[in-house]
Amino acid sequence: MIASKNWVGVVMLISWLSQVVYLFPLPSEAPISAIENEAQRTQKDLNAVPEEIKPDKIKEYSEQAKKEIWGRWTLRLTLILFGVVASVLALKKMAFWRTAIILTSLCYLILLYDPGYVDKVGLLESYKLKWRLYSGFNDLHTFVYQDIVLPILYLAAIIFCFGKRKKSKGQIPS
Repeated sequence: MIASKNWVGVVMLISWLSQVVYLFPLPSEAPISAIENEAQRTQKDLNAVPEEIKPDKIKEYSEQAKKEIWGRWTLRLTLILFGVVASVLALKKMAFWRTAIILTSLCYLILLYDPGYVDKVGLLESYKLKWRLYSGFNDLHTFVYQDIVLPILYLAAIIFCFGKRKKSKGQIPS
C-alpha cells in the first residue's frame, strides 16, 4: 500500500506533467499576424480609423502581446519544472517536501491561475464569461481542468500539507 505521502507525490506529479500539453504548440506569430491582417483589412474598409487601431498602434500592441505570451509560456515551463521537482521530493520522502508542495501550489494559484474579472463582476459572473469564451473556441476541457480542477487540487494539497506539518511538529522534517 502506498503511504499518504506517496499519494500526494503521485497526484502532484501527474498534475504538473499533465500541464506540459499547454506548452505546445510554442507561442507563434500566427495569432499576432492574424490580428495585424485583420486590422489592415479594417483600415482599408473604413475611411476614418479610430486612433486605437492605427497601424503604428497595432504594431505596438502586437509586440506587447508577443512579450506577454512568451512571458506566460516561460512562467508555466518554470513552474512545471519546480512542480515536478517538488513531487519527486514527496515521492522520495525527502526533507521539506511539504514545503516544496505548498510553495509550488501557491505559485500556481498566484502566478498562473487567472480568475478573470472577479474584482469587477464577481466570481460567478467571471466564470460564466470564461465559460462562454472557452466554449466559443471549443476548448471547454481546458477551462474545466485549468480553472476548476487544478485550483481545487492545489488548494487541497496546501491544506493537506499544512495539516500534516502541524501533526509532525517536533519530529524530523519529512
